[in-house]
Formats: sequence, structure tokens, C-alpha cells
Amino acid sequence: MNREPTMILVVDDEPDIRDNLQDILQDQGYQVDTAQNGFDALQQLQKKRYDVALLDYKMPGMDGLTLYHRIREQQSNLVAIMISAYASPETTEKALSAGASFVLSKPVDLKHLLKLVAMAAMQSTVMVVDDDVALCDSLRDLLRQNGYRVCICHDESTAIEQVKKNEYDIVLVDWRLDHGSGSNVINAIQQFSPQTASIMITANHEELLARSQDMTQIGADAICQKPFNIPEMLTLMKTLSRKQDS
Repeated sequence: MNREPTMILVVDDEPDIRDNLQDILQDQGYQVDTAQNGFDALQQLQKKRYDVALLDYKMPGMDGLTLYHRIREQQSNLVAIMISAYASPETTEKALSAGASFVLSKPVDLKHLLKLVAMAAMQSTVMVVDDDVALCDSLRDLLRQNGYRVCICHDESTAIEQVKKNEYDIVLVDWRLDHGSGSNVINAIQQFSPQTASIMITANHEELLARSQDMTQIGADAICQKPFNIPEMLTLMKTLSRKQDS
């Protein structure tokens, strides 16, 4: 899959830090925007998709942790790197528990930061569509631990809007949704993002196949049955990611 340039948002209330990070990251070939506070950042997020955000932990008006909670509502697959002059085991745990991928201390080790940004930029993006909130939370943690950027949707309409607005490498979608149909999400993927690989997940593999003549009619690239065989599912996702990249 041909990837668009990596978009990075730097949010810090200190102009010198913002400008310095922007210059360094742009020299590495990234497209970089800056915001001086959380409110400014949220306005930019409404207009543009970002892959990575560098968030100052302590800012006036809205701290980095509060900002990241708001960011997840708009772009849940964005990778957040929290930067703090007040990093402690407690603040680090809060940031990581909220979903931030990394926490760095000021002054920033630029070599380490660039390594983390490069890792984040290479991560495959995955959307999980399932109305089981606990299952989605577990899958988010599992997939993040295995190097994926993850977006979660619980209904058909939200998932289709995400497919229209964002590019995903893989979508896992439950066949039965309380609000909508997994098949409709698959159809939207084929229409708006045909390069995206799709995996239909189901608790009743036999019923799904019985209602469809073959995999072509289902429209998905693969089927995973609940409860998941985690190693097999991760292997399948890696295989599909390689196909997308080629």
C-alpha cells in the first residue's frame, strides 16, 4: 500500500520547543504542524488527520493527558508521545493507562524521540468494529502491544464514517452488530477503501458460511471465530499487512 506522508502534531506552550521540534522533524521528512495549547490542537484535529502527536504533559488551560482523552474521541488511531518536565512513575502510569504510547522526559533525548516517531510512523493501522466494549478494550491493548495503531467503533454508522475519512490497513468487523450489520461495513470498505484488508469476526462461523455461498459473497479477506486463537489471528493480520504493503 502506498502510504501518505506521516503527519505529526506538536503541542507545547513553549514556542522555542515547538519550533525546535518542528524543524528537526521536518528535516527528517515528516510533515509537521504545531499548536500552542490543547484548544488550538483540537481545532487543527478537526481539519486534518495526524499520525503522531507530541504532547506536553503540563500546559495551561488543558494538560496533555486531558488533551489526549479528547484526541481519542476524534482520531483514536493516532499515536501519542507524552513529553514532560515533571515525569514521574505516577504520571507515566497515568499517561500509558490512558493510551499514550510513550512518555519522555524533558529535556528530550532527540535521538530516542526520532526512533520512537519512526516506529510509530511504520505501524499498521487497524479498526475494530464490535459492540462488545470489553472485547474491544482487550483487542486494543493486545494490538497496541503488537505494534498496531488501533481505532475502535461500536456501530455500523460510525465505522462507515471512519472508512470514508481515514485509511486503514486492516479492519476487523463483527458480523452481528446491535446497531447495524458487519456486512454493510465490509461493503463500505470495498466502495470507499478497496485497498483495505478486512476480517469478519463471528461467534458462529458455520451460520455465516451457510448464509453465504462463498467468501466472495461475504466480501471479507478472512474470517476469525470467537473466542479468538490469538497467535493465529496475529499471524493472519501480519500476512494481510504484508499483502497490503506489496
